[in-house]
Amino acid sequence: MPLTLTANEKLIHHAKPHWITLMRSLVFVFVGTPCLCCALMFQFAEPPPGSEPVPNFIIMPFVIFGTLFFGLAFLSVMGAMFNYSRSNFYLTNKRVIFEYGIFYLKTKEIYLHRINGVSVDTHGRGGYGTIIISAGGGPIELKHIPTPMIIRDKIQTQISGLSMYKR
Repeated sequence: MPLTLTANEKLIHHAKPHWITLMRSLVFVFVGTPCLCCALMFQFAEPPPGSEPVPNFIIMPFVIFGTLFFGLAFLSVMGAMFNYSRSNFYLTNKRVIFEYGIFYLKTKEIYLHRINGVSVDTHGRGGYGTIIISAGGGPIELKHIPTPMIIRDKIQTQISGLSMYKR
């Protein structure tokens, strides 16, 4: 759904969440794939001559654990990709808008003249962080925003550009 701007409103900045949001789901892939591969290798590989095949009670935990994690990995990766594709951050000359959600699109929106302060929590050297906007209704947290310091500066520039007559 495209962003609808009001009269005399201009888009200043648009961003997607940081790509790190996709990485969390890959943990399941890195755990599930080796377990599933080991189980398949033990199940279908021929034992060396003169040795016994690996018993099923040893193979089955690998099969169950690997299949479970591989299924979780698939669901997690698909959910993360879908959520990433539907999440957007917009800064206009009048509002800050954050859209997100997998099944239902949720929107957090605040007009610039209602903002009391903007702070940032950065997450290491990853180039992403959480922007915390203080307003009359309580703080709004925008998580996994790329280059949060630059966006904070842009928000503050837009706020300082508002004249007292526009408030």
